[in-house]
Amino acid sequence: MSKGAIKRSLYRAGEYAFHHNRLMRRLIILGRNKRSHRFPPVVIVEETNRCNLRCQMCPRPSMNRAVGDMDFGLFQRIADECTHNKVEVLALHLFGEPLLHPKLPEMVRYAKAVGVGNVHLSTNATELKGKLAEELLDSELDSMIISFDGASPQTYSKLRRGANFEEVKGNIINFIERKKERRKVLPRITLQSICMEETEAELEEYCRFWSGKADEVYIAPFDTFAGMVHNPTSHPTFFRRYPCPLLWRNLVVYWTGEVTICCRDLDGKGVVGDLRRQGLSDIWHGEGMASIRNLHKERIWGELCRPCREWSWYIF
Repeated sequence: MSKGAIKRSLYRAGEYAFHHNRLMRRLIILGRNKRSHRFPPVVIVEETNRCNLRCQMCPRPSMNRAVGDMDFGLFQRIADECTHNKVEVLALHLFGEPLLHPKLPEMVRYAKAVGVGNVHLSTNATELKGKLAEELLDSELDSMIISFDGASPQTYSKLRRGANFEEVKGNIINFIERKKERRKVLPRITLQSICMEETEAELEEYCRFWSGKADEVYIAPFDTFAGMVHNPTSHPTFFRRYPCPLLWRNLVVYWTGEVTICCRDLDGKGVVGDLRRQGLSDIWHGEGMASIRNLHKERIWGELCRPCREWSWYIF
């Protein structure tokens, strides 16, 4: 894939998302799609917000929330409710490295055992090795994004502070090889690099190297995390703003059990409930979610949403 083709693909993806989402927003505003799903199609669970890296393009270093791991019993209750309500995707990552949770494979196994259809996670792959890698292959995990930015040690070390390029590359290759050796179809592995100033010159080499190894190679647009991370490069900007689709699709759970409206809410500005006292369905249909949806319909964005530039596209 040439550099020009990569850029065109990024633009077409953004353009498609814009037109598709614009139609959905019109339906919402006109009242033809006033009701949300009975249950969120996507539930994002932060099973830990601990991380072993300080990545240049991540807002986590400025996070003010307490750091910790989700209790396994709380996770079981989440997985049970997701199964009962036929959730489409249970994603096990947010503002932390999921492989640092000591019970991650057990969490995946439990979710699959009770009937969750699609369990997904995103990892920096620094810990994707040894016993943990084998346990993940055994866990029935459905899909995995591996965030590995750049095609050279110089670029990678600048962006992924605290990680070693050759070691992590080796982890990824070994994991892919073990998956093939064990004749495993799952997890589906996506290698992802962010398109940014530092990686742009290496994207063609990146795609050439990982194509045929991973199941998919994805060049992701730069995420400002609702304005928290500065993006010095340009990307498609759509001037007419509309209600965020994720308010009608996603629900996000912090490791504590608190529930927020958005996967880009670093410090809990949008908390609308707590699973230690409520259920996911109660929160989804509760006053907090209804209020923020109504504000968006009226084009009142609020503190958390106002600086966001990611309202017109999804990454899953």
